Amino acid sequence: MFRRMSRIRSLVAIGAVLVSAVCSAADTIIYVKPGATGEGTSWDDPAELTAALAKAAPANVSAEVWLQEGTYEMTADSPVYQFWNKTAVRGGFKGTETSPAERPAGTMSTIDGCKTYQTLNCYTYGKDALFERICFYRSSRTGFNKYKSSGDVTFVDCSFVANGTDYGSNLNGRGAGFEGAQHTETVSLTNCVFAGNTADSTLNIDIATGYGAFFRGLKEVVLADCLFVSNGCDRAVSERPSVRTSQGTAFYAQDVPVKVRNCRFVDCSGTGEGKSVNSFVNTGVITGCRFEN
Repeated sequence: MFRRMSRIRSLVAIGAVLVSAVCSAADTIIYVKPGATGEGTSWDDPAELTAALAKAAPANVSAEVWLQEGTYEMTADSPVYQFWNKTAVRGGFKGTETSPAERPAGTMSTIDGCKTYQTLNCYTYGKDALFERICFYRSSRTGFNKYKSSGDVTFVDCSFVANGTDYGSNLNGRGAGFEGAQHTETVSLTNCVFAGNTADSTLNIDIATGYGAFFRGLKEVVLADCLFVSNGCDRAVSERPSVRTSQGTAFYAQDVPVKVRNCRFVDCSGTGEGKSVNSFVNTGVITGCRFEN
């Protein structure tokens, strides 16, 4: 799967320079390295990932969290972070930079749920958030999950890969999941990859859904220059006698207008009710996209 994803992803332009879209003037920079135990005050005193995100959450902090490239393995489900001020989480640093512009092209930081844990859950309360050069990988449920709350969210050069195993009695494999608060926020994803996010379980489940991304109740969603590959349900409904409903799709949008520009959809038809794009009570504009099986 990863070899195939790497070959396909190489066809997508990497490194869109949008690093100043949000939080260009943060009060606090928190430095993070895998396995670190410091306070996050510098690259010589880096913090652990979950501790750094907690430091960025309070209302009196406008923070940027800088992640050294590498893999951050989760050992428990992500807490639900409540970001009360502008926040940026940027990956791909070598560990010596004084500016995001100094990072080498194409480097990323991976948050790995190890097929057991949720990788990142958050609220944003009226303030904008940016996530850049982060790979959300092997989450047990949703790679990135934003609960109902206001505040625009922007993703640049991120990947959502191989997320989704069990979610209670129902099964939801999602690369990214967003629910808005009374249509007050915009979610933008630029030059992102959604690959292998599937509903995959042998449990006695009732509903199986596999999405690259899930959007509901938002003001607007903008997808630009993204790649969706092999997202959906991995087995046909007939192979799962207990499943009442099965659905697989590149992304699902409910009660939200979507603008999709120059995206590529590969092998995302899924099974059951699967489609490359599945919209419910939705308006949208799709331009310059490619659909391949």
